[in-house]
Amino acid sequence: MLFYPNKAKMNPSTRLIPVYTRIWKRNQKVEVKLDVYLHETDLGSWDIFTQRLSSANNEVNRRLEEISFDFRGLKYIH
Repeated sequence: MLFYPNKAKMNPSTRLIPVYTRIWKRNQKVEVKLDVYLHETDLGSWDIFTQRLSSANNEVNRRLEEISFDFRGLKYIH
């Protein structure tokens, strides 16, 4: 599971950038836009290794942690 801000989808009027998730399983890929947004000014704080904002205790990181936790709880069907 990978989280990333999709700069190409930035809303020009609000300057908000949606965060997407990419999931691979058995050579199949799914990308989904999440209900998580970064402001253009927050983009410099995005850490590509942790896939979170570098500042602690913020709403974006909290939502991404919740999504990760919920995803790990899903059962996989083979």
